[in-house]
Amino acid sequence: LEAALLQAPESPELCRVLEKLYETTGQRERHARLLLDQAERAEGSERAALVHRAAELLAAEGKITDALAALERLTANGTDHLDALLLSSRLLRATGRTQEALAIVRGILGRESRPRGRLLARVYRELAELHLSEDDLVEAFQALTTAHQLDRTDADTAFQLGLLAADLDETEGALLALRTFVALRDRGADRDARARTGTAYFRLACLEHDRGQITMARRMALQALAVDPQNSDAERLLGALGT
Repeated sequence: LEAALLQAPESPELCRVLEKLYETTGQRERHARLLLDQAERAEGSERAALVHRAAELLAAEGKITDALAALERLTANGTDHLDALLLSSRLLRATGRTQEALAIVRGILGRESRPRGRLLARVYRELAELHLSEDDLVEAFQALTTAHQLDRTDADTAFQLGLLAADLDETEGALLALRTFVALRDRGADRDARARTGTAYFRLACLEHDRGQITMARRMALQALAVDPQNSDAERLLGALGT
């Protein structure tokens, strides 16, 4: 198949067959190289999507340098490819190159034509992750707050903001964010998601307890156990509060 593709590199049928083969057999690097070859013949959003997917595959194979190089070629001409820029930031962050990642994110935020709404929320979410990686909790809190204000439908941001706000004794902010999270939660979610929801209810219980709202604290602890019966923290708190 690869030899046939060399003879007819623009054949969409051969590309689709090879993509399926590489995906099925887990040959992520070959899959990525194929996508990058296709990207050379594509334009606009199609090219950006191909490069982005290829970079994800290369990163999954540990080829971070190759992934970053592909993304850099895509964005080198100044064209605004937000997904590629944010992926570059995440890869740099994962390899400890935080300052380079910060430069990318601040570059996006400094543009006159920067994204708006939910797209801008994604940028601030990445900024928060960068600050968290450096233990800059106050800066991370500010970035998460902005991200949450821009997109109140993002459950992950609400959850992370709620926990961080609670740790920083920002009680009102923590209550609002965690209440938003539990309202958005997926009730048919898997074990990990249920555990996270149980954690949110438990933290709400602690916040209500600290405010002297014992009845509400008990209610939140019961909710935590209803969602996640294995939440031992909520069980201990409920025992201390009395059922």
